[in-house]
Amino acid sequence: MTFRVLIDVPVFEGHQQIYAVFLSSVFRARGIEVELDVGEVGGSDWEKALFTPSHELPQITESSTVCGRWAYLKRRATEFDAIFLVDADWYSNEIGVCASRDDALPAHTVGVVTRTCEWFPGEPFYFNDQALLQRSVSKIRRLVRGPGKVHAWLDAVQQGKALDVALCKDERVVAAMGAPFVWMPDIAFTGKPDEGGLLVEEQSLFSTLDGFSEGERDCILLFFGTGTWYKGYDYFLKLASDERNLVAVHIGLPELAEPGKNMHFDTPALRKSLRAEGRLLETGRFASEAASKKAFDYVRRFVSCHRLSGTSGTVIQSIMSGVPVLTPSKGLLGYRTREYGIGRTYRALDSHSLHHAWKRFVLDDMSLFRSGIDRFQIDFGADAIAAVTTVSIMRH
Repeated sequence: MTFRVLIDVPVFEGHQQIYAVFLSSVFRARGIEVELDVGEVGGSDWEKALFTPSHELPQITESSTVCGRWAYLKRRATEFDAIFLVDADWYSNEIGVCASRDDALPAHTVGVVTRTCEWFPGEPFYFNDQALLQRSVSKIRRLVRGPGKVHAWLDAVQQGKALDVALCKDERVVAAMGAPFVWMPDIAFTGKPDEGGLLVEEQSLFSTLDGFSEGERDCILLFFGTGTWYKGYDYFLKLASDERNLVAVHIGLPELAEPGKNMHFDTPALRKSLRAEGRLLETGRFASEAASKKAFDYVRRFVSCHRLSGTSGTVIQSIMSGVPVLTPSKGLLGYRTREYGIGRTYRALDSHSLHHAWKRFVLDDMSLFRSGIDRFQIDFGADAIAAVTTVSIMRH
């Protein structure tokens, strides 16, 4: 009898989109029957063609969206051997109400708990926000079903309700908590980037970069995605401005206005100055997966300016492409950089430290990081992800 799994995708965009496309391919390749159930459709046209939403949700209010979808999944759960939530955090605000012990999904339920990497003790969200950390702790207490392991910073995890297996991207949390937490390597690519192709603006950018000499490629500084506060867009521009030989390459949208999120540096002024000097190349569009992969062919090093204390898809992409990284010293990025020996670190939120670390990094022989990169590529490779996710949905 064919094993059937429903992959729940509340909003088909961003990391939910990447996980859904990658995992549906993984499971189908192993003979598992997959249904992608999508709430709100985003994503590119070629990705939409991979599925047909088979069940329409009724129109529900913003405040009841989470509970409404959970009730919908509960009705459908008996049709499947397992339910896979690509973003269990999406339900966490109200999961204590809509997924009590007597109201859990009537099927083996696996969920990716995407934000635990920002909840690790001593490393609150954005490094210094204790209030957000406390709210996050309250959320995770409501997510996990089963006995669990009591830990000081999550003293009520055994009271959790909703998940039989909580796939967690932070290996430190898994080591601290034990079952039902299971480590899952980050998924940074859908595995099908070529189907989307390059956007016209990206083709133009790469044509320009093709004209760079080998030596000039040592001076390319990459940034992916929208120029947001949490990605450290201002630190990216500041480093490019300070280092006169650098060319900043931004594959994504320019700065996004974020009320209450103050940049440390005047990004409009930095951007204007760099553009005038011809040292800022931009696509001005959401980055395609094909471009995110191809860009690493042009660089020798990659710098992450993240303020967020968790993981980063672009850092994963860099290492999987064989490119060493310079990351903040705090959080999961810093931990992995040191643990694997895949690059160097700088003091988080310190532009002077970033500046000096870059100067040291460009003098490093990149072969110093080769063995660490090789080990990382095995641990975070597609086969490793496929193994843990497949076992998780079938372990009951």
